[in-house]
Order: sequence, then structure tokens, then C-alpha cells
Amino acid sequence: MKSYDEEIIKNVINTIKECLNKQDLDIELSSTLAEDLDVDSSDAICFVMELEEVYDIVIEDEVIETLTTVESIVSLIQERTK
Repeated sequence: MKSYDEEIIKNVINTIKECLNKQDLDIELSSTLAEDLDVDSSDAICFVMELEEVYDIVIEDEVIETLTTVESIVSLIQERTK
């Protein structure tokens, strides 16, 4: 398994919880956005915009469509903030 920055993991999970308004949700790296977390397009826009602002990055629409798990988001942020 790839090694991820714990701070990025924590920020991504907390941002998803805030956008879903579900602080008690159990979110893991392997959690799928659509199936496990029931994320819809407006939820995705919420956390993508927040993460773009926090990390000063741009996540293109075509890239957003490829993000299917929490791990895929963490990996993308880690790659773009090196």
C-alpha cells in the first residue's frame, strides 16, 4: 500500500464529513464515494472546491470524474502538493 501523509488523510476525511453534514460517518481510505458514502455531484463540488482552496490546487472536471475513493482524492492531493 502506498504511504500517505496523515494530515492530508485527516483533512480529506473531515472535509467530506463537513460537506455531507455527517460528522459521525465512518470513512476510510478504501471508502467509495458513490456507494459507501452516497456522495452526489453537489457533495463532490463542495469538497473539491474546499480542498482546492486549502491546498491551493486546481482539480479539473475530467479528473474529478476519476475520483472514486477517498484514497484516490488523497493520492491526487499528495501528488499535486509535492
